[in-house]
Amino acid sequence: MKFKRIGNKDIIIRSSHNEGFIVSVECCTLVYADIDKLVTDLKDYLTNPEDFEKAYAKLQASLPLADGVRFVNTTSEVVV
Repeated sequence: MKFKRIGNKDIIIRSSHNEGFIVSVECCTLVYADIDKLVTDLKDYLTNPEDFEKAYAKLQASLPLADGVRFVNTTSEVVV
């Protein structure tokens, strides 16, 4: 497996109190309930970061927001 360069981006993985994981990459925060999905996504991200970021942006754009909530491009949270 060959990883591509992702630049100077820190990937921070923290465990949560309910056996899940919180993953932060720059301004994006993802919450995982399934360790296997986290490992698969991490591998996909490290092998092809451009395609993974495009897919994430597409998913993010399709998420419904509650009334009175607007997306601000600083931190977003998606439960995967």
